Amino acid sequence: MTSPDRYAWLTGLLPVTGCVTVVGGVAPPELARLFGADPDQPVAEEDLDLDVAAFNAVTGGAIAVEPNGYEGTRSEVLLPASLVATGERVASVYWNENVGVSFTCAEAGREVASVELPPYDEDDLADLPEDLRALARPHLDSDEVDPVALGAAMVEAYTGLGFGEHDLDLAVLVQINPLPDVVGADTTGTTRLAREYPRLVEEIERWSPVRQRALVAWVLRRSLATAGVLEDPDFSAVLDCIGVLAPDPLPERSRSRFAAIDRAVSAESSKDRPHDWSGSEGTSDPEWEDIVARLQAMEPEEGLADLGDDVLGSDDDTFSEGRFRAGNLLQWAAGVARAALHPDPATSAWRSLHAAMMTMQAAGRVHGGPHHASFTADLLEQFLPDSPAAILTPKPDPVDAAADLPTHLQRELVEWAARFYAEVAGVAEDADFAAVLSQFGSGRRPHLPPGTVARFSRIHEELRTAYEQADHRGRSTAAFDDVALLAEVAEVVERACEGDMARSAAFVVGSAEMTLSQIEIATGQDRTEEFWGGLQRFGIVR
Repeated sequence: MTSPDRYAWLTGLLPVTGCVTVVGGVAPPELARLFGADPDQPVAEEDLDLDVAAFNAVTGGAIAVEPNGYEGTRSEVLLPASLVATGERVASVYWNENVGVSFTCAEAGREVASVELPPYDEDDLADLPEDLRALARPHLDSDEVDPVALGAAMVEAYTGLGFGEHDLDLAVLVQINPLPDVVGADTTGTTRLAREYPRLVEEIERWSPVRQRALVAWVLRRSLATAGVLEDPDFSAVLDCIGVLAPDPLPERSRSRFAAIDRAVSAESSKDRPHDWSGSEGTSDPEWEDIVARLQAMEPEEGLADLGDDVLGSDDDTFSEGRFRAGNLLQWAAGVARAALHPDPATSAWRSLHAAMMTMQAAGRVHGGPHHASFTADLLEQFLPDSPAAILTPKPDPVDAAADLPTHLQRELVEWAARFYAEVAGVAEDADFAAVLSQFGSGRRPHLPPGTVARFSRIHEELRTAYEQADHRGRSTAAFDDVALLAEVAEVVERACEGDMARSAAFVVGSAEMTLSQIEIATGQDRTEEFWGGLQRFGIVR
């Protein structure tokens, strides 16, 4: 069996990020074409910020090495490659110090598995062939193994093709032109716009395709104008691609530009942050005043395209809130452009509108102004004149809805949730938990008996110690999951005994996904629908 130690050198060659894909029975030029690359067009040194890869020969096949990309993880590449590969098997390992490590494999035109490394527990190995499970099983939830080396060993075990450091020669790089995503249509229940505007989604579904496409064209033009890129050829080219029913594909120059914006924003977000920017309003950024001044001084024909390319081109290693926000605006405008060319008219309309809403919010963060309110008002006037204004009122956020409930309903909600969690965790009859649960329903504020306080303190301390010392590495995963679940339940019970019910109700709803996830990890039960169904009695909708 291949040992991960065989590939211990890999992160020394590409320490921050990389992707290695191995395909048997093909030559490097053929593999390059499967990636959407022209093997006869090497990249000049000044163009190394593009999506690039080296395609080299290995014994029995070819290897693709991406120093800063992940095309080798995409089904658009792996599935066609598996149809021409020896044994119809292909695999890749991808790593990024900010994202993690993953192994992906495909066979005969279908994806077999995609797993994070090192695997957390046996369930993570379920889709892998037995030989790969045997290779990965000794490293479950382990910090002793190099996950990149483990992934490379799994690539060799799956494809039967090993590789060495000399096979990852990056002397000749060619540009990758990312293949279009496999296109699927949204439904009224799955499109992201439905999370906030379900009535709007249903209304648009009833429109004719011609009307849906007209909406898309208006939304795209408005979004590009707001982002200051209406005259930018890479963005405006998309306007020429919108047909009445069948739009043209996204132009290659636009695709490359949009990908460059994505990379720049991603690179900015991964930079060192000397301060906590999570609550920043922008003005605390040392560069913020300069960016705003430059925006105000722009001539009418200028726009954020000029600012974005300049600002995002910074070599500064420190995170800038201003650069990030300017880039994020361009990123959302590109999202509208991509969505506008979806072949399904309804899906195109829904996705374009969602990205446009985000574009308006991003514009407000960059240079202020009621962009979102103005956009929705014009949308209502031009396309929804017979609809009530409420159709463009976002569905209430469940956390905000919980915080706005009358106090007596907030108490009922928190007590119901605490009892629900305790029963699922099997501690409703436990003396320390039951001592509090028995006080529920009286309408009065419960209290924590001294014995319960001591018990909960021990639970929280045990979990804290496990995290700080990582001593759960030496204990069973199930034991760690159990104490993590107990801590979640204890936290909600404690919240039921607090005086600020608005704060407690908001916490319970806001932390529900995490608690329900911990329940599934510890017990194997998915109680998500049951929990959110119970909250509907309080008018809380997921």
